[in-house]
Amino acid sequence: MSALGPTIIFDKSLLQSLSEDEAVWLDAFYHSIITPLFYIETLADLSKESETKSAEEIVQVISKKVPEMGPSPNTHHRELCIGDLLGYPVSFSRYPILNHGESYIMENGKRGVVYDQHPEIKAFQRWQKQEFEEIEKESASLWRKLLAEFDYDYYLNLIQDILGSDFKKPKSLEDAYDTADKIVKGHGNRYKTFKLVKDFLNINDKAFKEIVSMWNKENMIPIQSFAPYASYVLKVDIFFILCTSTGLISRDRKSNRADIAYLYYLPFTNIFTSSDKLHKRAVPLFLESDQRFIWGEDLKKDLSELDMYFDNLKSKEEKSQGVYSFAWYPPDNNRFLTTRLWDDMKPSWRLSSGNSNNKNTSQDIEVPKGLKEHMDKAYEKIKNQEGQKIPAGFDLEEANDVIIKRMVRGQRGKWQILSDNIIEAQRRKDDNSL
Repeated sequence: MSALGPTIIFDKSLLQSLSEDEAVWLDAFYHSIITPLFYIETLADLSKESETKSAEEIVQVISKKVPEMGPSPNTHHRELCIGDLLGYPVSFSRYPILNHGESYIMENGKRGVVYDQHPEIKAFQRWQKQEFEEIEKESASLWRKLLAEFDYDYYLNLIQDILGSDFKKPKSLEDAYDTADKIVKGHGNRYKTFKLVKDFLNINDKAFKEIVSMWNKENMIPIQSFAPYASYVLKVDIFFILCTSTGLISRDRKSNRADIAYLYYLPFTNIFTSSDKLHKRAVPLFLESDQRFIWGEDLKKDLSELDMYFDNLKSKEEKSQGVYSFAWYPPDNNRFLTTRLWDDMKPSWRLSSGNSNNKNTSQDIEVPKGLKEHMDKAYEKIKNQEGQKIPAGFDLEEANDVIIKRMVRGQRGKWQILSDNIIEAQRRKDDNSL
């Protein structure tokens, strides 16, 4: 099940390359993080036509491949950066930062948290049926307009002001990275560095005044020490502007601005995968030792091999029980890239599987004693309360219960996702509600 696997961020190029059957295994073995950029990029296709398909058909095809069982839409980087600058630390724990949750007080006085289905995920499900709202089409056109009007020279001049006589145009991506890294570590005019953050994030004057006041109390330390996540995002932006100043990254390809923004979300994932050449060149510079970049074609090949493996391994009867009755873990065979990534990122999975051989990746999952009763009590408690916004800075590790709601199709491509019993029970429920 995806929540057990490594976290992964993909861009639109990866999902476009997959078949629906291959996308099933992306969902099964990885905990997918849906970045706001992926949603916006997909949405932007509503303003693009091709010779063979309408804009609506292009978006529909992508939407059918979006993970459903375990995707986690990440909070927008701007919201996280401003919170970080105002004293609410952002975790780099390789897990997504969620929002849109509601909190409840449980019997023991601790807080329970419920995440309803995220608006972006609901939109993907509508798009599968070519149901688009007018505001979405307007937003698609606006996004393309903003990319076309991005003022590279304005930001380059601000970077030059920070460094003064020390400014040098980079000769390589590595040079650009090193310069950006020096700035966030305090090299150059530190106040102007904060002003650059203000401009990149479009922070209003009132909030910026509060941020500067807090920074002054911290003796004007480097932004990397004051707000680590905001400084990381700034480093990505400075790197990009420096690269475009000498043609290391083209200004003419407007989508490069959107592509580089995916890097804002790297701190929240184990794996980043893409078939985009800019990502292949730039992402490895920003990865830590516990993260991996996987070329999209390599992952697609592996997902195709997993698809054939399970298709040949499982009988018709076993398949009718649904993918999640047998695909809790990848095959115990390191010829699969996915298995090697689990070993690398989640090595304890072999102990959790309860079967060191794990030949069929089958697992009879026993529900812990008392869990169902506990869940029933939690739901009853929630029904009798009105949900409240999660307090700023609240750590989910402190929550007594975390409930995440999902809507999952019973069939995807040639694969049955859920068992006949579950599908039939839902069908009866739907019939009774008519």
